[in-house]
Amino acid sequence: MFFPLTGTGGKLDAVGSLIIILGLIASQLALRQDKKQAGYGPVNWRLVTIILLVLAITLTLVARIVAFF
Repeated sequence: MFFPLTGTGGKLDAVGSLIIILGLIASQLALRQDKKQAGYGPVNWRLVTIILLVLAITLTLVARIVAFF
């Protein structure tokens, strides 16, 4: 069942969605970095991708819980 998110829950859900988009961009950078195989350089994009996606999932779950109560 879908509940429209308004207020704080809606804002958290929107931020979670933006973080998912940033995670997808980071994953593409990680793939490009893997193709070069020149080491990780200054930024490990694979680690950035994992962190962003875990953060997005957490924020989305919190948004759903906040919206429910």
